[in-house]
Amino acid sequence: MIENSLKVTKSDRRAFMRLPIEERRRILAQQAEAMIEHYQQDLTWQDWTSFGLEALSISCPVLLQKN
Repeated sequence: MIENSLKVTKSDRRAFMRLPIEERRRILAQQAEAMIEHYQQDLTWQDWTSFGLEALSISCPVLLQKN
């Protein structure tokens, strides 16, 4: 499982944004690749994405009203 212990500071974000775009893309691609395995192994994240507006209508029927 991915650890949430890494805290990204504002200065870290600024340093990242100062990198050349090619370097930022490389880093982001590495991070995305690392997350593939996580999301393929732990499918619990799909639970909240598998419902539609019908599920929301039980608690908030206004969402399904047409204007």
